[in-house]
Amino acid sequence: PNFADEFKIDDDEGKGTGLFLSDEPKAIFSKNPIHYGGILDKNGNKIARISPELNAIPGWLEDREQMFHDGILYDYFKDNIKELYIKQTNDFAGGRGFETMSELAGILGFDKPDENDRWLFDKHVGAMKNLLPITLYANEKDELFSNKIKTNRNDKNFNKNSAKIVLCTRFEEDNRLKPERDISELFSLPDPLLRVFVAKPSDAVKLLKSPDLLKKAQLYIEKLSCEVLQKANALEANRKLFNENDILEYFRKHKKERKLAATLIKEHLKYQKQKAPDIVNCFKYYKEFEKMCLELDGTKL
Repeated sequence: PNFADEFKIDDDEGKGTGLFLSDEPKAIFSKNPIHYGGILDKNGNKIARISPELNAIPGWLEDREQMFHDGILYDYFKDNIKELYIKQTNDFAGGRGFETMSELAGILGFDKPDENDRWLFDKHVGAMKNLLPITLYANEKDELFSNKIKTNRNDKNFNKNSAKIVLCTRFEEDNRLKPERDISELFSLPDPLLRVFVAKPSDAVKLLKSPDLLKKAQLYIEKLSCEVLQKANALEANRKLFNENDILEYFRKHKKERKLAATLIKEHLKYQKQKAPDIVNCFKYYKEFEKMCLELDGTKL
């Protein structure tokens, strides 16, 4: 899922997702601003929907850069690999991430995670991935939560004179690389994963020079962050619209997509089958797909 185009702002630094103080966060998220890509219409053209669909499968299968890369990576590095450690996705999820990273730290020699950060490994960090970062263009001329935009969203002068405040997660690249721009301590945030930073030091100056603007920004970020968390929970609920059995049934009915998936997965898993067959053999739904391909197409994966 991605933010729809109507929430893009064009300023001197290029196009980015942004909001104004006059935008009502609840109204924004009630309009389903998040669209799902990878869905094709009857003519094979990509379209956007507000919910994930099984019809997105062909789009993802054809976008090889997004996934199906393990076989290619191993081919590239195999001459330099002395030892290979294979872990399952489940080893990094469901509260097992802390132990797994501690184990890998002992093997690969990086710093072990701090026990005080154990809570972080129990969080689903990706829940807010497609919602953040969001840039708030805080301008004294805007009336808070009025839902009336007093200027053109792409007015470069207005955007330039606004304080650019970014609501993001603690893992946002700019926030990690430029910690001096972190102004989270000025805001009341409902989740420890959230952070607030300014795009430039001059944006912090604009806020600190105007107590009224800072207060507006604090109220806005507090409300916006609560709406982001609610939307993240709704997106997570959407994941239950269909399950693995529905996906298997899709492939049973769609021969072309089934054959393409079989080709990709065969390339994707060839080294796992050689190096860790016990792991591949415990993939319940993959084994069902493997059986299906053999029965319907005579294809052995």
